[in-house]
Amino acid sequence: MSANLTNKVKCYSAINEYVNFVDHLPVACDIVRSAFYDMKLSKCHKPRNKHNNSVSWHWDKADLSLYYFKTLQLSQSITVPTDLLRCECGLFKCTHWSQINQYYDSIVHVLQQSMYECIPAV
Repeated sequence: MSANLTNKVKCYSAINEYVNFVDHLPVACDIVRSAFYDMKLSKCHKPRNKHNNSVSWHWDKADLSLYYFKTLQLSQSITVPTDLLRCECGLFKCTHWSQINQYYDSIVHVLQQSMYECIPAV
């Protein structure tokens, strides 16, 4: 945490009800909201240079019907963790983070795959 942000912390505490099998406890901080407005965006984003091999996606020239169809088709293979719908974990007591992350990653993968196949890139 930067010194500038450290000065904006209202209070902090150790979270000891988290499912934690290591020798340290996670820390929660309450930070003054205006601290985020004081930060400069230039520190967060790297400028693009002309030697960068980044891709630009042309959604305006895409066949969106094809993209939607491909997304629907690929999403059929995603296994929905329905057992999580019945779970009553607290935020810091939940033991299902890996299942949640895996589900999220599979959704992102489907969206990316659909984009790669249906959206023109330059």
